[in-house]
Amino acid sequence: TPQDRREVIETLKRRADRAAMGTLIAFLWHVGVAEEMFSDNSLEQRATHKELVATAIDAAAAFGGLCYPAAERFLTRADTPARRRRGVALIRALRDPRAVTPLIDALAWEVGENAPDLGIAAALEELGDVRAIDALVAAAMDVRRPVGLRRNAAEALAIFDDPRSVETLNSLAKEGEFRLVTAYGLFRLNGDADALGRIREALSAGGEECTEVLRMVAKWTHPRFEGLLLEGLRSADPEVRPRLYAMLKERYWKSAQAQAEAALLDAAGVPAVPDWIVTELGAMGGEEAAKRLGKLLELVSAERWELVATAYARTGDPR
Repeated sequence: TPQDRREVIETLKRRADRAAMGTLIAFLWHVGVAEEMFSDNSLEQRATHKELVATAIDAAAAFGGLCYPAAERFLTRADTPARRRRGVALIRALRDPRAVTPLIDALAWEVGENAPDLGIAAALEELGDVRAIDALVAAAMDVRRPVGLRRNAAEALAIFDDPRSVETLNSLAKEGEFRLVTAYGLFRLNGDADALGRIREALSAGGEECTEVLRMVAKWTHPRFEGLLLEGLRSADPEVRPRLYAMLKERYWKSAQAQAEAALLDAAGVPAVPDWIVTELGAMGGEEAAKRLGKLLELVSAERWELVATAYARTGDPR
């Protein structure tokens, strides 16, 4: 059963020797091709397979540098899209700088109209090695590659503070398919005003473009992103503001707390204040939050009274 297999993998992980590592690598090699045979199987079976593979990769990553030579052999020998995807995932899990060269070589697998997304650009982005810049520039500009894979390469370039990255992103910004990824990259690299305008527009509009911007912004901590999230608490699509607040709490709270809480207090002056803000004000506590919630108790409908009262009680205010 899947549970039995997970227990075996955990046992191998605890052993942490070469025999266990070899077993994991062999397992990943064989189930990689099995992934291509799951089209007629249930979603549950496919989900179990993916979970099992992910568990095996996590276990292999516990070997660290010891596992790298086997992982590189896995990647360079891979002969199907599924095995190549597993090989890249394994290399990513190890985060070994020796992987830069084989990953650059592997970018050739993503050329062609129907080339699969193997996650190679993302792996190079995570390693952050400047040796990858030229290869990522070439991949981003290569019209033989699917647009999605070119976007991946452009997104990876955004972490390299290098003239080659800026030049490439500026060039791609002229093409509509790269409007958001280049805005993210140019704003991150040099605070480009036009790029910021495109990001603001996406955050205000909501929808898929907003989701895509937040996905990219959530990957890395950066001072410019802190200001963008704080601004968004007041101007972004109301549906995404809870996520902006959560990102601020997770990444930037030490420096952003005062401004973020001020934005919530300002939003709490009307009966229609969103439920998530009511809850956060209760968790925030303090005299100002208690005042806002106490006032809301007099204004909200009967259906929302219990929510506001609960938050008010959480503040601990003696009133």
